[in-house]
Amino acid sequence: MLESNQGLTCQEYLKRQKQYSLNNIIESGANPWIELTKNTSKDPMIWFLIEVC
Repeated sequence: MLESNQGLTCQEYLKRQKQYSLNNIIESGANPWIELTKNTSKDPMIWFLIEVC
């Protein structure tokens, strides 16, 4: 195990990259506000609060 003040060696980096693959983040092309609205509308607590008002 490495000490906390050391990083990976080049060999360790290549080994982990081969084992775990690249750390790519795939962004969706959709509008985040539309997705947020869709997800929020599925929340039962929101519908409960609307009914209580």
